[in-house]
Amino acid sequence: MELCTRINRFWLSCTRGLGDSGVFLLVFYCLFFLV
Repeated sequence: MELCTRINRFWLSCTRGLGDSGVFLLVFYCLFFLV
């Protein structure tokens, strides 16, 4: 879960303009790494 937190911070700093799309991709990334 800590990895997701790090990715979350990195993702937000890179894709603030995407909005909901960025959030969806972030969730997808987290699920992908967890699996």
